[in-house]
This record gives sequence, C-alpha cells and structure tokens, in this order.
Amino acid sequence: MRRARQIDSMPSLVAARALIAKARNALTRRIKRNYYLTRLHQQLMYARGDLRHQEPIIIYQRGKAGSSSVYHTLRNMDLGRPVFHVHFINAIDRRHRQICSDVKMTPRAYFARGRHLVVSQYLSKEINRGLHGRKWKVITLIRDPLKQKMSSFFQLVDLIIPNFEQRWRNNTLPVETLTKIFLGRYQVDRGQSDWFQREINPVFGIDVFATDFATSRGYQIYHGDRADLLLIRLENLSQCATEAFGEFLGLTDFKLSNENITSDKTHAEIYQKFVNTTVLPETYINAVYDSVYVRHFYTAAEVETFKAQYHYCADKV
Repeated sequence: MRRARQIDSMPSLVAARALIAKARNALTRRIKRNYYLTRLHQQLMYARGDLRHQEPIIIYQRGKAGSSSVYHTLRNMDLGRPVFHVHFINAIDRRHRQICSDVKMTPRAYFARGRHLVVSQYLSKEINRGLHGRKWKVITLIRDPLKQKMSSFFQLVDLIIPNFEQRWRNNTLPVETLTKIFLGRYQVDRGQSDWFQREINPVFGIDVFATDFATSRGYQIYHGDRADLLLIRLENLSQCATEAFGEFLGLTDFKLSNENITSDKTHAEIYQKFVNTTVLPETYINAVYDSVYVRHFYTAAEVETFKAQYHYCADKV
C-alpha cells in the first residue's frame, strides 16, 4: 500500500518540480531585463565568488560577428559551467562611459541594447582578482570586416538617424544618404586588429598575430597561461563548428542554433537592400581589406571574393 501511494505521488512531484523550474526561469528573465536587478545580481555573484572555483566559457569578440548563435547553443546544452557573452573586458568602466557618450544614452537606457556591459564589469573584477591557476575557455569569432561594419551600423541606425524607419517608409531616406552617413561614421581604421591588442592580449596574454592562422580549416586554437582561445571565422562556422567545439571543449553533439541574425530583425529589408545596392568608393573598399587583420586571417583569393560583393566607384560617394 505504501509503495502504491509513493508511485501515485510521483507525477505530482514531477509537476511540482516543473512549476518550480518554470518560476525560477521566469524570475531569471525578469532580472535580466532590469538594469538595477542585473547589476545587483552580478554584484552578489561577485561577492559569493561563483567563478573562483569554476572555469567558465567566455564568448568574447567584437560585436556583430555571429557570436549570439554560439552563446545560445552552449547555454542550451547545460554544460554545468557558466557561459558568458561579452564584447569588452579590459578597462570596461571607461569603455562603458565612452559607448554611452557615443550614442548619447544613459547607462540605464543603453542597458536594453548592451546588457553585456554589466557582465563585462563582473568578469573584469574576477580577472583583476587573479585566476589562481585556473584556465578559462575563450571563444572569439571574426568575419568579413566590411560586413561587420555594415551590420554594426544597422544595429544602432535608429540611434544614429532620427525617425529612421518612418523616413525610410516615406522614401525620404535613400540608400545614397545612408551610404554617406555610414562612411562618415565607419571610417577606415585598424579597429579589428586593435581589438585583439586592446582586449585579448592584455586580458588573457594571447597574441593571435604571433602565429599563422589555419585558413584552410577556418579555426585555430591558441593556448596561454590564463586561457585557451578558440578563434573561428564566421564564414566557416557552419562547416567547422562540430569539429572545432569537439576539439576545444570535448563536445560530440554541438549543433549550432541561429540567434540575433540581422537579416531576421526589423531592419532586415533595409539592411539587405543597403548591402546589395550601396556604392562605395574603391579606395574605401581597398583600404578596409588591406589591413593586418584581413591579411592574417584570410587568403588573397578570399579577399577578392569579399570585394566582388560590392559596387564601387572611383570617386567619393
């Protein structure tokens, strides 16, 4: 009789656990949507020292490089270790102020678009305390630099251009005007190369330019005293993900999910039209692709393929 009652109670116990898990997940989502609760949550994690006895996985690279898909895939796999997603760690407080100033937003207002900055502050504190012999797993993605610039532009275009969507719908914002604004904001610079020297090298002591990159397979693993780094080209991610994550994390069932892809968002139609029809100065295109970053991670033939995607002119647009 007692055993029968125990068996009868099992479904209700499973249901109760499911409800508790659902409530916990709902609370976590509410916390993550609130700037002050998220800051408090990260401060409590820091005070408890959640990372001090673990070796987390950090997805860490410049924005708009396809990192969200990797982050959500790893989180959904429930690996039993923390997974974080950030774009900056080094000198993060100064970086936070700079970004908010650039887009003319308060830290609280920017939080909805850049929640990773709060996580970056937490990780920075842990690194500054010292890793105490533990090696973190760091994953970095790179991509065609001009595509990355364009994707970044449309990530913030409604902050850069007032009434952006309304002006586009009313045909008062032609592609030529968008191109001029894009060129003014995204001038040719060494941003991609500088990001590695400003972030990866000082934070984890790994110089990705010190050794040749395996262009034939699209990814490379680097080993440092403080971290192991997996660097993958976005253009190769779908083909090499299983092999790369198997080698790096020992995962045999890594299947990439798609998250946060610009072409799936509100500005998808405008973004695609811009990529397909914008006319850029030939000198601009050549300068973007003639950099240490591009020449290190891509072959000459791959660079020519990138360039062939765009329309260009001899004079300034």
